[in-house]
Amino acid sequence: MKSMTGYGFAEKKCDSSFSVSAELHSVNKKNLDVKIIIPTNLLRLEMRLRKIIPSGISRGMVTLRISQIWNGADDCAPPKINVKVFGYYYRKLEELREKFGIKTETGISDILSAPGIFDETFSDCGQKMDDIICEAVSDAMDKFVKMRENEGAELKKDIDGRISKLFDILAEIEAKTLSNADDQKKNLLARLKKSGIEIDFNDERFLKEIGIIAERADVSEEIIRLKSHLKHFVEISSKNEAVGKTLDFLAQEIQREIGTLSVKSANANIGALTVFFKSEIEKIREQIQNIE
Repeated sequence: MKSMTGYGFAEKKCDSSFSVSAELHSVNKKNLDVKIIIPTNLLRLEMRLRKIIPSGISRGMVTLRISQIWNGADDCAPPKINVKVFGYYYRKLEELREKFGIKTETGISDILSAPGIFDETFSDCGQKMDDIICEAVSDAMDKFVKMRENEGAELKKDIDGRISKLFDILAEIEAKTLSNADDQKKNLLARLKKSGIEIDFNDERFLKEIGIIAERADVSEEIIRLKSHLKHFVEISSKNEAVGKTLDFLAQEIQREIGTLSVKSANANIGALTVFFKSEIEKIREQIQNIE
């Protein structure tokens, strides 16, 4: 079991002139959605990088950011300033300064932070750069997956504890439902006697109605299905693969069954237990939304 949230970072050097970094992070999403942010001169690597990422994950919105850092060496071209774009911003700022009577002069630092000033086309140190970038992505991916596994282990610990509670609550419900049909029958007869209505307790139609009431109050079928779903939930959650969608489906089925059981049972004690049960399964469903 893995979490859908994670983070991984790695940095590699390319000779003495450049270094590259790979940063991966993800948030919850129903399916896998990969976004790659990469300098324009490295767009040739996008398809290669997309093949690396899905190897370790199957769900979540994943963002990969690749950066190149020039280390100030002279043997490789540094990032270039686009002189035309710089000039355009300078002229526009000067026009605004004169129009509004701004006394402060336009400074270089005011322009350098504007978009498009720096050309992202760094020197790529030849074909070697491609392999180094992929190595950085792989290293970041390992850390990213490890974090997802660690968070997934914590989620599983919490969910396992809640599932254990559900087994205990279900056992209490089962013990109390043994007399559920008889209790409903007795309550009905008591109400009839209290109303003063004369009833022939040997009448076939009356006995048939009592039988229908008893059948409707029988929740043994729901209890059997709940036991089966909970056991299946434990089995699936122990698998080392993407299980989030399956667990979410099972949790929905468990919610449906406990809802039916709650409606069919008129026992106040059972009603209180079903409320606790519903509360726990809802918390489990919330946790499942974080699972891959």
